[in-house]
Order: sequence, then C-alpha cells, then structure tokens
Amino acid sequence: MSEPQRFLFMMTHGPAEPELASMPMAMAVGALRSGRAVAVGLQGPAVDLALPGRAEGVAAPGFAPLADLLAEFGRLGGRLLVCPASASGRGIGPAAGLLPAAAMVVPGGFFTEMDAADRVLYY
Repeated sequence: MSEPQRFLFMMTHGPAEPELASMPMAMAVGALRSGRAVAVGLQGPAVDLALPGRAEGVAAPGFAPLADLLAEFGRLGGRLLVCPASASGRGIGPAAGLLPAAAMVVPGGFFTEMDAADRVLYY
C-alpha cells in the first residue's frame, strides 16, 4: 500500500480573524478525513491557536467553531507546527502548555516539512 499524500497548510491568521483562521483548519480536517497526512504550520498570530482555550468562542459564519475544528484535527492525527520566533514574540515559550497536537519546530523545520509535503498551501 502506498503512503498517503502529505499536505502542509501554512497558516498566518489567528483568533482575531475567525474566517481566515477557520478556512485552513476546515481544509486540513477535510484532508485528514479523506486519508491524507496533514500538518499545519502556525506563524504570526496563528501561533495563539496552539494554546488551549484560545479558539474557544471563535466561529465564522458557515464554519464549525474553530475549537471544534482544532479538536477534530488532533483526534484525526493532524500535527500543529509552531514557529518559535512568532511564539516567542507573543510570550509563548517552549514550556508553554501547548495542545497535544502542537509542537515547536526547530529552525528550518518548516523547510523540512515543505520538502516532504506533496502539496503546500498558504493561508
């Protein structure tokens, strides 16, 4: 059996922009549901979504609540990759209690993920 297609979604919008944060998460969940391997790279304001509770109450018209999308993403085996520079700039350190699906990437880690992905999408 062949390996599943690998998708990397690079996400730069956080809870302050519900629709722009919900779109890539909805797409990522859809990709996981269809058997693809998925990682979401969080940069800029999107790094806030790696923290428990930050997506609570965030909902965009037509989308499931962002907290529900993040929970399903994690249940389906998706990985949240957190930019350490963006996190540090927002006071989120390596010892922060990130969501179970989230991890800080090493410098250059996004390039490794991009090279391994079959498709890279930017939001």
